[in-house]
Amino acid sequence: MPRKSSSKLSSAKAFRLGEASVRLEGFEPKDEPAYEGLRSRVIAGEIDVDEMVDQLLALHNHASSKTFAA
Repeated sequence: MPRKSSSKLSSAKAFRLGEASVRLEGFEPKDEPAYEGLRSRVIAGEIDVDEMVDQLLALHNHASSKTFAA
């Protein structure tokens, strides 16, 4: 079931606020290559935030295991 426009707007606003908070800590969320696509999917209602986190962690863990295996 597609999300209502107001829900998409509140998700987009929540992401902007969260990104601003992360930037204050000295990090840039958009440095993560998969972030923007996953962010768009959450805002569109295709996946939820928990699924986004799971996918980012899986990507990070996969990249880390490649680094340590080398």
